[in-house]
Formats: sequence, C-alpha cells, structure tokens
Amino acid sequence: MKHVEGLLRPAEELTSAAMFVLCAGLLFLRPDIFLIPDDLRLIVIMTLLIPAYIRLWQGIEVLAYRKGLMRLPAWIAASADIPVYNDKLFLGKGFQFLPRHTQRLYDARQQWAEKYVTPSHIYRLARHIETRYEGTPLGRWLAGKAPFDQGWKTVMNSPLLWLNPVPPLPPLGGTRVCTVWGSVKRQTVYCRCLLVPVIP
Repeated sequence: MKHVEGLLRPAEELTSAAMFVLCAGLLFLRPDIFLIPDDLRLIVIMTLLIPAYIRLWQGIEVLAYRKGLMRLPAWIAASADIPVYNDKLFLGKGFQFLPRHTQRLYDARQQWAEKYVTPSHIYRLARHIETRYEGTPLGRWLAGKAPFDQGWKTVMNSPLLWLNPVPPLPPLGGTRVCTVWGSVKRQTVYCRCLLVPVIP
C-alpha cells in the first residue's frame, strides 16, 4: 500500500530531530553517562546526527507547506508577453491536478484544518487597518502599495514594501489552497480552438 501524504499537520518531525541532536550533544559532552568507548563515540554521534538531519528536513517541508498556504505568488504578465497562436488560445499558467492534490484539498476542507488555512488574527487586523486608513501612508503600505508618492520619502518605498509583515494576497479566483500547490511547477495552459468556416 502506498503512503498517504499528510502535510497539513503540526511538524512533529522537529521534536524527534531535537531529541537526536540532544542525545548527540550529551554523548559528545558527557560520554561517561552512556558507557560507550571513546573509539565508538564519534561513530554513534554521526549515527544520531544523520536521522536528525533527515527528520529536520521533513519538518521543514511540513512548515514550508503550511506557510505556503497563506502566501500566494503573484503572476503578472504584460500584454506583449502573452503568446498568440492560430489554433490555440492562451489561458494562463496552471498545473496538472493529480491524486495528491485531491488529498490535499480534502485535508484543507476538514474542520481540524481551519487553523492552517484561515488567515491569522494579525492578517485580519492588517486588512481592517488597511480599509480604515485607506488614503494614508499606513493604509497604502499595508495594502502592498508604495506608501509615499512624492518628495524625498519615496526613497523609503522599496524597503518598506519589503518589510511588510502581512502583505495582502493577490486577487486570484478559485480555491486559494489549490492555487498554492501548483505555484512551484506551473506550465502554460492552452485551449485548442476548432475553426469552422462560416457559410453564408
């Protein structure tokens, strides 16, 4: 039986990675506690650090997946960048929806997963402040726009936009969690056109 992907959960791998590193550190600092000979001590330490690295990597993947659900990459194309074909219509960028994406969508719609797929309190507060102070530099900054539009303060626009802790999500249609999964490996999506001559 194949394993079921379960990335929408707490990163429990970090706990086991910390335990492996703790045991390796204790073995390095106090080898007399474990009654291991000195010639085997470095081998055992390396044996403990290898699974620690593997579990740490797995935990980082879980955290990256959860963080990715709350951030959407913006895809902007100029009209000159849109390809024009005789027999195809350019629809945009997309990805192939596979069974693992169905599992992810099912997981994201469960009641226990609400804390992973709903925006945080800080994000909602930032959207409230953005709406209330719409014309001010604070409101423009929280909206992801340049806070200052004239004078010497425009020099600070770029660093301030980079420092925004809660940028707004791009206005994309559809289910947000589905959009995030395909953001890594997007490819061009076309629609084949059937050209039928019109007879008057």
